[in-house]
Amino acid sequence: STFGVFDAISEMESCGGCKTSMMAIGALLLIILSASWPIAAEASPPHHHNHHHGGVVAAYGSPKYFTDRYVQSNDPDVKLKVPDYDALFGEIQRCSPLARQAIQQDRPGGIAAIDNDTDDTYDWKVLDDSPAKLVSRAEKIDDFQSKGVPLLRLRATLRGPKKQRGLAFSELISTTELRSKWDPTIAKVDNIYSANDVRNDITNFQGGKYGLATLFGLGYVKTKQSVVSPREQLTLCGMQEFPSSGACMIWGVELEEDQDVLMPPEETRRMPRSTSHVFAATIVPTGEETFDVEYLLQVEIGGFPGWLTGPIVVDAIRKTFKFADGYFRSGFEEGGALHKRLALLPDDDDSEADNAKENMVSDGFAELQKGITAFGEEVKREIEEVSKGVEEVAEKGIAAIGDEVKREIEVAEKGIAALGEEVNEKIEEVSEAMEEMAEEV
Repeated sequence: STFGVFDAISEMESCGGCKTSMMAIGALLLIILSASWPIAAEASPPHHHNHHHGGVVAAYGSPKYFTDRYVQSNDPDVKLKVPDYDALFGEIQRCSPLARQAIQQDRPGGIAAIDNDTDDTYDWKVLDDSPAKLVSRAEKIDDFQSKGVPLLRLRATLRGPKKQRGLAFSELISTTELRSKWDPTIAKVDNIYSANDVRNDITNFQGGKYGLATLFGLGYVKTKQSVVSPREQLTLCGMQEFPSSGACMIWGVELEEDQDVLMPPEETRRMPRSTSHVFAATIVPTGEETFDVEYLLQVEIGGFPGWLTGPIVVDAIRKTFKFADGYFRSGFEEGGALHKRLALLPDDDDSEADNAKENMVSDGFAELQKGITAFGEEVKREIEEVSKGVEEVAEKGIAAIGDEVKREIEVAEKGIAALGEEVNEKIEEVSEAMEEMAEEV
């Protein structure tokens, strides 16, 4: 009953479920979120593959979300596969209006700005709509992308310090210390590898379309033995930050089978593999002390039907938000858990994200300066071309004017010569007339 399982399955109990089955369902609830992720959960859409290794079901991520590109990890002998960000983030945006706001808007409006009638690509079934509650809305799509399990979406508004919100939220799931406080089934959360140069390698791969990549790495999760056997996952996880708005998005994707070589070397025995086909947790600030969160998750627990896992996962996510609510409020309390954690972290202005922001701005100015210089050179070339053209036109014009004047002078000279001859003729006529008059006199 740690996660309120009996509330979530009261209908099953009223239908005559026995105590043993209730215990099994309770155990399932305890491990269900452990099937998610070490630093973010995972995501993976259509056509995952179920492989059987000695009776153990292994669910892998979809090739749709991966490329054949790699980046160097913090281990010189290991390279990490890079996802197809357009495919992965495109699907997340279609499923999450808050993620779409964070990625596309400089000033996202949060939950209040979501139009539930027009902002969705898919048809969602509303499970709960209670604006006054911590979790204000819960929805689902049954059998999303024919996976046999529902896609779930829950929204909540939390209050907590502005400093390092995204990192603090990710640590609720990616660190054993914090995760064990709300997930008693967790046996191991291990961030195995991270990208050697997140800003340059990952942000460049993303083409600058998805904010700043501030986390990128590979994580391993294993649950404890209980009524349900242990589960494990190997996921590629990351976080995007959007400096203009303060929003961030935590994401993850289940790795393909060919990446099993990256399993922790001490974990030699393979467990049944859980898969989150779609995952994202998007945070959008709504004030200095408040922020909205949209949690998107489609998780498959091998061997359990979607009708059973759906309501239990919804209840478990509610419990996650309840723990997060208390944890973030402790950031305002002297000696509170988050307050002490934040004291160990650099201010946002000094963090890796803001260093990346400054570097990006610097790079932007450098590119702008290059652009201005190039533009200046182009303008200079254009001016030179125009100047040459003007000179040529002027020279041709002057030459043409000279020729015209010359022609006019020639015409004038001819006219003067003709006029002179006519005057001479008149003079001769007058002379002859005078001579005749003289003779007559």
